[in-house]
Order: sequence, then C-alpha cells, then structure tokens
Amino acid sequence: MPLNLYIAEADINTSSAKMESDSKREMANMAEYAITSEMAGSLARFIYQNTGYHIIVCNQDAMIVGDSDGGKRLNTKHLGSQNILSGHLDEYVVTPADVAKNPTLKEGQNYPIEVDGQRVGTFAIAGQLDYVRPIAKVVVALLSTRLKQAKQIEIVQQVAHAVSQNVSQAVAAIEGISASSQELAANTESVVNVSHDSVRRVKDTGKILDMSRKIATQTKLLSLNASIEAARAGNYGRGFAVVAQEMQNLAQNSADATENINKILQEIQESIQKVIDGINQSALISNKQAGTMQDIIKVIQDVQTSSADLVAAFNNKNQ
Repeated sequence: MPLNLYIAEADINTSSAKMESDSKREMANMAEYAITSEMAGSLARFIYQNTGYHIIVCNQDAMIVGDSDGGKRLNTKHLGSQNILSGHLDEYVVTPADVAKNPTLKEGQNYPIEVDGQRVGTFAIAGQLDYVRPIAKVVVALLSTRLKQAKQIEIVQQVAHAVSQNVSQAVAAIEGISASSQELAANTESVVNVSHDSVRRVKDTGKILDMSRKIATQTKLLSLNASIEAARAGNYGRGFAVVAQEMQNLAQNSADATENINKILQEIQESIQKVIDGINQSALISNKQAGTMQDIIKVIQDVQTSSADLVAAFNNKNQ
C-alpha cells in the first residue's frame, strides 16, 4: 500500500510566494534541528517492517527524506508538507470519503513535526485512520524529542573538544617551564602526567558520547510503545510486540550510558583539581615562575568550567 497523500489544489489558497516568505522567516530556527536522511530512512523502515504501514518524512524544506515505499519519491518536494510547514494547514487527513471521490488518494494522516514551537518537518502515514492516527501522534512527538537530543549531543561534543584543547594547552605550558630546582622539576613532571591523564579521560568521554549518539538514534523506537495502548487489539496490534521489548532494552542502555558519562566527568574534574594543586605547590617553590603558573591555573580553571558545562548539557539532553 504505497503512500500517496496528495492535497487537492482547490484546498490550497496560499500562494507559492507566501509559502517561500514564511519558510525563510523560520529557516534559521529550523536549521539547527535538521531531520537527516539517515534518521528519516531508518524510522521509515522500522515502522513499515513492524506495522506494514507506509510512511514518508519531509525535512524543513518539504523535501522527502524518508520513504518506506522503496525511496521512489526521495528528494522531491511534497505539496502537503509545504502547506503544513508554511502554517497554512495544521494537518492533512485523507478520509475514506475522500478516497471514494478520488481513488488516486490513500487513506492516511499527515502531521507537522514541531520542536520548540517551530515546524521542522512533516510525518505522513497511510492506513486506516483509526490505527494510524495514534501512531502518527506518537512518532511526531518522538521525532521532536530525538531532534532535541541530537542537538544536545552536538553541544556536548563541542564542549568536550574545548575541554581537550584547554587541557592540552595547559600540558604544553607546564612542559615549557624551566625548572629552577630538582624539586620543582619533579613536581612539574607530576603535574604534566596528571594533565596527560586528564586528556585521556576527555577522550574517553568522546567514546561514551559516541555510544550515547547511537542510543539516541535508536530512541525513535521508544515512544512507539505508546501506540500499543492507542491502537486496537487483534491482528492490527501484533506488529508492536517487538517495540515493547526494544523499549525495555534501550531504556537500560540509556541509563547505563548516562551513569558512565557522569562517572567519567567526575574523574576529569578530580584530575584537573590535582593539576591545580600541583601547580600551586610549584608556585610556592619558585616565585620567579609565579606569573606563568597563574596563567596555567587560569587555563585549568577554564577546563573546570567547560567540564561543568559538559555535565549540564548532557543532563539537559536527558530531561
């Protein structure tokens, strides 16, 4: 049952110029929540394989980026999506009565995908309305959450990169210090080793973030569980059995990933504190190098701030 949710021209009163103008006004806000082809395609395959319902997903440009019907309409603009994204329509429904009048239509539902009040794409599903409506509502809510998570992960990665750069600068500065005594040299070497350890731990954070990204990608499965309650029982509901199990597995994986990341972030901050303590000790040994040491302390303190931002960003992702 290929998806073919067309909108009759008679139903569209908004001109192309107005739609283009409306789209440009919202483009800056929507760009940061881009629906990728990978995300849309994976979702389309999952829903079709487990429910038998065909779907299409359009991005902020009303371009079809996900198509369960063999990708026949990928990279083409969808008229219904354009009108939903422009605000001319809040949704589009093809009823059995519409199909009776126009056999080229397929019964189904088309909803906007909204993030923070902005329409960033559309989701359409073909099938008996009593069954596809609850699925559509769950999926658009899921995609909204998924897009927010993707943005938060991007922020976490940027902050983690800044942490790595700051610590590397601190290490380079410490290594460049000319020790005035054997005691100072030994203490500086210890500081350098601890700083190197901080860099390694930051890299470990990157590995965990990769795992979080994979988990976030799969969270599209989670909210589909709600459709079990919304959809009717019987043969129509059997396709959702796999979703419930997947939800349980992913929930545990997500909890484990969060725990691991928070643990690593705590270890980073502990290591950085050791660096600061070591540098303070070195500053007491040699007043001549006090100015340089203070600069290094400032760099490490910036690292601490970045680490705190990292924790906050990740926690916001999971709220």
